[in-house]
Amino acid sequence: MDSLFLSPLQKNEIWDFQNVPQFHPAFLAFLTLRSFLVFESFGAPLQVRGLSRIWKTYLSKSGYFKKNSNLVTLEFIPDLLSLGEEEISHTEISFQDSWKYKMNWETTERDKKVVFFCASGRDQEKSASLSELLSQFLIDSQKANHLTRAYIRKETSSYLYLQSPDQVHPRVFFRENTKELSPFLLFIAELSPF
Repeated sequence: MDSLFLSPLQKNEIWDFQNVPQFHPAFLAFLTLRSFLVFESFGAPLQVRGLSRIWKTYLSKSGYFKKNSNLVTLEFIPDLLSLGEEEISHTEISFQDSWKYKMNWETTERDKKVVFFCASGRDQEKSASLSELLSQFLIDSQKANHLTRAYIRKETSSYLYLQSPDQVHPRVFFRENTKELSPFLLFIAELSPF
C-alpha cells in the first residue's frame, strides 16, 4: 500500500476502488493521507469512485465524509446521522505537533480494534519523535487491549511493530524512504482484547 498510495501526486486525481470490494481500515487510512497530500499540493479534493456496497455502507454509517472534506465521491452515499455519531467512538491519539490536516479514526473489525491517525501540513520547525509517539500509545493501549501491529510512516522513514501474544518482546522493523512528499505522519494500530 505504501508504494501505491504514496506514489507521485497528480492534479485532479480519481481513484477507482472497483477492484477493492472488501473494506479494510488500512486502505482507508492510506486513502485519507493521500487526500490530505493531494489537497495540500493542489487545493482540490481527491475523488474516489467504484465503491462496493460494503464500502458505501461503512462510509455511510461512520459519517466519514463529514470528517474529511478532502475526499469526495460522486456516488450516492446516504448520511446516517443517528448511527454515525453514536457508533464510532474515537481513541484520541495525542500527537503534539502542529498539523494543518489531521484525522483520528477508530473502527472495530472481527474482534479487533483498528485505530489510525494521519496528518499533513506540519510546521517545519516542529518535529515528531516516533519513539515517543509509539511509547505513549503502547502505554495507553495496553490498559485495555493488546497491541498486535502498528505501522508508522513519515515522509522519510517507516516503522512496523509486530507482537503476537506468545512473544515477550515485539519485533520492530525500520526502513528509510526517499523524501519526495511534504511532511506527513501516518499511524495505524491493530489492537485485540486480552
